[in-house]
Amino acid sequence: MDATQRRAEAKRRQIVEAARETFLGNGFAGSSMDAIVATAQVSKQTLYRYFPSKNELFAAVLTSEVEIAGIFPATLPRLESIDDLRAALLAVARVVTDEMLQPDRVALMRLVFGEAFRLPELRETIRDALPGQFFGMVQRLLAAAAASGLVSVDRLEIPARMYVGSVFSYVALDGFLRVEPLPPPPTADLERLVDAFLRSVEAPR
Repeated sequence: MDATQRRAEAKRRQIVEAARETFLGNGFAGSSMDAIVATAQVSKQTLYRYFPSKNELFAAVLTSEVEIAGIFPATLPRLESIDDLRAALLAVARVVTDEMLQPDRVALMRLVFGEAFRLPELRETIRDALPGQFFGMVQRLLAAAAASGLVSVDRLEIPARMYVGSVFSYVALDGFLRVEPLPPPPTADLERLVDAFLRSVEAPR
């Protein structure tokens, strides 16, 4: 990445961070592009060069949340034993619940899902930014485990849904749907969840 690209990326991040702050403070409907311009300290022309509409900027804020948190690994770990798979599943459950139950992220996700019902064009972006990435990563993890003979599953989609739903129940029930979000679950509880899941998919020895 050359100097021009680095400056452009820095400017883009500056705008996205300002938009995040504005959306959290005022909600989507109450956030004007003028307000975001003022917070970002850029010209309106600059803002529209990077983000032609408020919807696109809102989508960028959501996508950046997942990227900043580093929730999903870029590459899958080596899976040579069921213990490797257990460690990988536990690590994902730990980072998803730790990151998504942070109060500011809970507030943003509440805003995001509220807007999903009002703005149909954002629904696919919202789905892909978190649940879709989570679901796809778990499917790839289980596919690698099946290829190594560690698990025995007929359709990867079903156990992936089981695991994602189990982990996401903490995010939804303890975060999004509570007046005051609970802290992330203890690791011992996540270990029990992962172990119960593995018993349902582990290949016979």
